Amino acid sequence: MSAAAREARSLDASSLSTGSVRVSRASGCWLFTEAGERFFDATGGSGAVNLGHQHPRVVAAIHRQADRLLHTGWNLRSTVRDALVEKLGHFSPYSPCGVLFTVTGAEGVEAALKIARAHTGRRTVVAFDRSYHGKTAGALAVTWRTDFRRFSPEAQEAPVRFIPYPLPEEGSDSDAVVRALEEVLAGAAAEGAPAAAVILEPVQAAEGFLPGGEPFLREVLRLARKHGAVSIFDEIIT
Repeated sequence: MSAAAREARSLDASSLSTGSVRVSRASGCWLFTEAGERFFDATGGSGAVNLGHQHPRVVAAIHRQADRLLHTGWNLRSTVRDALVEKLGHFSPYSPCGVLFTVTGAEGVEAALKIARAHTGRRTVVAFDRSYHGKTAGALAVTWRTDFRRFSPEAQEAPVRFIPYPLPEEGSDSDAVVRALEEVLAGAAAEGAPAAAVILEPVQAAEGFLPGGEPFLREVLRLARKHGAVSIFDEIIT
């Protein structure tokens, strides 16, 4: 069974063995079953609760907001959303910055790809070996694993070119990858299909924790700008 099929079945309750752990509550770094067994949560809810489960300040903030306003829709401004955009703007190199709130990482990647293609009027995307960007159609098309990518209709239609990601311990230094990126971008332009975007994870995490390093990332930005492509940094797992 492929990795993608195993992951799909993992979401089906009938496929889980009777011995699987099923949690009913959590506190701090601990997960608890209905029988009271305690397990250490080493993932922090896949990073979503990196302050710990039921952190009192987080819970209090949720309660405060739930008492005032839960949802308005994207086309109606709210005080809390405006405040969050302003805070995020402090971390952005752009002024004013643009913020799109999404539910999942794959949704963010999809939006970034659409923005890049709309902005440039191009289709080609350059991605990297060992990348992971999500499991919706567009995100799968720029994800490295073929057993995932084969489920994306867009992967068969959209031109995506994969190049190595720097791995110094395996002799793949960042200078060689930068040269490969330059060749791919120039080659795509020469073929009449210039790149709309270069998408990468600053630190790859699905195939091991692999940092690209600041010099490499700066070169990616430089080359993307040189060839008129948008740089997309997928920092969701990072």
